[in-house]
Amino acid sequence: MTTPTIDVASALERLRLRFENIQSEEDLDASMGKPWERELLWRAALPLRFDAMTVDAVLVRDITGAPDAGTMQGWLTRHRDVDVATFPLTSFSVSESVRAQLTAVPMAGPEARIDQGRLFDTAARLARHFHGRGREWQLDELSVLALCEPDLAKQRAQQVFGAAERRADFTRCFQLLQVLEDRAAQLEALSTWAFTTSHKYGTLLGAVRELRRRYDASRAFAGDFERTTHVLERDAMKAAWRWIAKAGAKGKKQVKGRGARASSSQWILNVEAKGGAGKTMFLRWLSSRKCLPHGVPYARLDFDFIDPRLTAVAPWYLLAQCARALDPQLRNRPLRAVVDDADDVVPIDAFSLGPQEVTRAIERLSSEEAEQRGESIMGELGRELSGTDAPAIVIVLDTLEEVLAHPQSDLLKLLDALDELRRACPRLKVILSGRFNLDSRVPGYADRFGKQVRTLDLDRMSEAESTAYLVKKRRLPKGALVTAIAKRCHGLPFALSLFADEWQINPKLTPEEVRETPGPELHYLVERVLKRVPNVIGWMLRYGVVARRLTRRFLADVILPELEALRDGARFDNPLRDSKELGKYFDLQKLASGERALSANLLWADLERHASAFSFVSRDASHPDCLVIHADVMRPMRRELRKHPVLRRLHRRAMKDARTQAGALVAGREGDWTAEAVETLYHALRISEREGRRTWEGLNQEAVRHEAYEAQFLLASEVFADDVTVPASLAVDAARARTEACISLGLRDTTRANWDMAARMHAEWRRVLRRHDVTPDAAFYVAGVNIAGPTGRRPESGLRAIAKALTKTRKPAERVLLHMALAEGYAGRPAALGHIVAVRRLIDSGKSGWSDAAMHRFRVVGMREYMARGDYASALDLVESMTPRLRHLTDAQVLRKIAWHTQLLVTCDQPARIPRVMKWKSPWDTTRDQVASTGNVDLLESWVAMRAEAIRAHRLGGPAVPPGLPDEDSTPATVRSGELANDAHLAMRRLAAEDVVALLQKARTVAGREHPELSARALTRCAWFTAYQLGDLQQAREFMREAGALTLKVGSTGWWYVNYLTCLLLAEQGHGALKRMREFAARAPIGADWQLCIALAALALEDKDLKGKSLVVVQVLHRIRPVAARRVCLIDVLPNSDRILIHREARRKMARALELGELRSPRATTAIGRTIDEWTLRRWTGAFPVPSPVA
Repeated sequence: MTTPTIDVASALERLRLRFENIQSEEDLDASMGKPWERELLWRAALPLRFDAMTVDAVLVRDITGAPDAGTMQGWLTRHRDVDVATFPLTSFSVSESVRAQLTAVPMAGPEARIDQGRLFDTAARLARHFHGRGREWQLDELSVLALCEPDLAKQRAQQVFGAAERRADFTRCFQLLQVLEDRAAQLEALSTWAFTTSHKYGTLLGAVRELRRRYDASRAFAGDFERTTHVLERDAMKAAWRWIAKAGAKGKKQVKGRGARASSSQWILNVEAKGGAGKTMFLRWLSSRKCLPHGVPYARLDFDFIDPRLTAVAPWYLLAQCARALDPQLRNRPLRAVVDDADDVVPIDAFSLGPQEVTRAIERLSSEEAEQRGESIMGELGRELSGTDAPAIVIVLDTLEEVLAHPQSDLLKLLDALDELRRACPRLKVILSGRFNLDSRVPGYADRFGKQVRTLDLDRMSEAESTAYLVKKRRLPKGALVTAIAKRCHGLPFALSLFADEWQINPKLTPEEVRETPGPELHYLVERVLKRVPNVIGWMLRYGVVARRLTRRFLADVILPELEALRDGARFDNPLRDSKELGKYFDLQKLASGERALSANLLWADLERHASAFSFVSRDASHPDCLVIHADVMRPMRRELRKHPVLRRLHRRAMKDARTQAGALVAGREGDWTAEAVETLYHALRISEREGRRTWEGLNQEAVRHEAYEAQFLLASEVFADDVTVPASLAVDAARARTEACISLGLRDTTRANWDMAARMHAEWRRVLRRHDVTPDAAFYVAGVNIAGPTGRRPESGLRAIAKALTKTRKPAERVLLHMALAEGYAGRPAALGHIVAVRRLIDSGKSGWSDAAMHRFRVVGMREYMARGDYASALDLVESMTPRLRHLTDAQVLRKIAWHTQLLVTCDQPARIPRVMKWKSPWDTTRDQVASTGNVDLLESWVAMRAEAIRAHRLGGPAVPPGLPDEDSTPATVRSGELANDAHLAMRRLAAEDVVALLQKARTVAGREHPELSARALTRCAWFTAYQLGDLQQAREFMREAGALTLKVGSTGWWYVNYLTCLLLAEQGHGALKRMREFAARAPIGADWQLCIALAALALEDKDLKGKSLVVVQVLHRIRPVAARRVCLIDVLPNSDRILIHREARRKMARALELGELRSPRATTAIGRTIDEWTLRRWTGAFPVPSPVA
């Protein structure tokens, strides 16, 4: 085959002549086809689709120079850019890309061209044509109507959308939005032209955006709408809706005068009921059937999927979650900025991170940043909600039992945030949904919100309501069958729904069959689950209900060995003992004859295929290898298994497996150990009472020994599970352990939430004692006194109760607890010494039964009490007598013990006795780098204290310095010769300060951002040493600024924060410290922490605005802790530093004034203020050295 020869020059010339007059794209298009072809294709591109009737009636009419209609129709339908659809009817449409080019409307401009008459006339003819063809072409009519009559298109679109929305036909709503949004570019361009109706296109676009918002809001509740199809609207539910609807009618009045009237109105609805009573269905009905159709924005926080700690850490973040749900339901979506602000912290709906990870991300914020974000979000949210036209706004807090059970939650803090939001938007209504009574479980709830709460009672349905549900909602015929079902179900909504579903499947259902049914749940298990799944899946469910959560590991380690044993002929399980209806579905022979070998992975894959939100098993969003068996399957299956010995066999195997996985409690894996330990106890409690007590005692002791107080709390809470019965002794002991765990958490982290939880647990302990008719013991009274101060209660009544109990008990173990509580309660008063002597006598007798931790605490309390009175000899005697008894202390406690003892020996001028201290069992061989690398600031501080005291003792003639500490030769000669004898120990400390700062910085790096409290404490110590030992105030300021940011982030008021403020006072001449102290004191609870009161009183005397407040603090403090009040005057100086003590006469007068309560007298106030001012001035001017806080 030969290739034809092409005359290239001639071809290019012909092409040039053809295009020499082309000036635009339109001229180019005109040169590429016949005019009638281009006109017909343009007309066909205007509608979304067309058929033969449309072509004949509109598209081929009145085209100049066109052939007959048949020719044009044939050309159009066979065009390469025209697609054909045959379902649901034969129709044609121009391809998307070509249609966009043909129908594009240019923006108005000097060079833009548009044939207005041609466009509007063709669109109008198409609209009239589609209008006469019924609902099938309704959306096609809207598509072209939007081009020619935007006002009419807007009206028709709203009508079509509203009708579909009322039917919950979200498919139709979506199709309508697609049609109109497809025209968005053309409508936007038309709105820029100078037509008389051009502004109406912008109005239509606004209406489309509003419909999109409504669709997004409706789609969020589509599932709720579907599930509430058969809900019976009961009187209580209607009353709740009327209460919400009234907010819209009263909204304007409340806005004008929202002071006392607004705060006293009822804005909280408490929905309290047991599981299965219909709480969730009520909330679904309220959201999808009432709030959404009536334009009431609705948001729900379900604490099944939210970390309860957020209620205390960042309630503003929870309200930002509500803002995300409310935003698409509000006109013009005003809350987008609020949502974006929260998204800067962490994606607000990023549950893939897990609830705990979301909380950790928020905790990484500094305190100032978190506070600023919170104020910004709360302020903007309140402003935007108050400006909306919504008749009411509903926020739901669901599954509150999870909040009440968590030791670090604070429901009142979240309610306070909601109350603040309500003051800005009085139309806000809050619904609290849970299983427990909030008045009895949340201290202070009734006092603060009692008058603002109304209650919704969701009792069981009456027989009349049950009949109405079956007949009106489920369409059962009236008669004996309905009567039998109503009586058999006892008003339970779930049971009624189950029998109604069964009737729809089997219309021949008889009243006799209903009465003979063993139970609604068991009937559901058989008919809806076991009949529809393979035999092996049924066996997995049978044994899987033993677990709290069915995990892949539980399947492999517990279920699979049992199933293999059954297949091999073991007969420890006899399904014939089951109910008649259930037993026939568990066939041992069928299980044994299975062809496929049992594999954990294959069985898990089989079960996962059945998992969905509406199935008998669903996935757990927080754990990839976990499935949740539906409660309607779990309850009846567990009841049936109680008839078999196999239940205990399964629990015992699961308990051993969980205990093995838990292993030993070591640092760094407390969370993993806690989870497995709780799982171990879960199974042990269901084996026997004896096994439950033995397991709980062992795990509780291990948690206490390692100071894992959160684990102790969770273990004790497990004892009070709803589905387990425990003896009275175990219930009382667990209630005590739970309270003591909360107290320990409060002592570790002084946030108010921990102490509020402790108060709740103490009240629960009292209820347990009353329920089991047990007399309160010493520990109960001691706990009450410990909780009283931090929660703002007066401890005097508790102390009187302890004194009264002391006269009645003769048990040494209880008497020592009571004496100890009185010693702490009467600290600073003469009575305290008597109780300390009594405690020591009981300990010496060997009858106290105390742990090492308790004796270590007594040793500290007694030593401080003696030292406060200047009786150092008695303090030393107490320390030396108690020390040999302490054998099981942590490294940090050992180091502190050595440091305190060494300090006392130096103070009492007995350095020769120090070698005996050095021989105690202690981590002397631990190098400083090893101590710093642990990241344990407590341990490092104790090591530094030990180091400082050892250098100090050596300088004063003591023994050789232990390994790792500088000796005499390392001291520079200028220092040795130039320092006064009295200040030699300060010179030695300065020598070691640079090394200590380096160690502290290393410890801070190890702690990192994950442990801000430890980092802050390390930086605080860096500031102390840099300022006082090195004299570098500039570097100290840098340390203090960073420490301050972390300190305020943690929000604690511990002693290390007081050190930070005092150091700041020195470095910034008081002004910065006073400013920060004023800010901190404004939000810190006065009296909640006595050291905060000390710092406030000491610093505020320089500030006129706070001077009056500081004296009030001292008065409050004197009633709670007299020794602490005295320290306000003494500024807690070292006992041996007589040079820096305030004049003894002034000190005596001030102490006397405090003891007599004469703080209100001008003379006492002036004396205190003048003396402390003089002392502060001397400290600032460097008139005397400053003691190190680590000593």
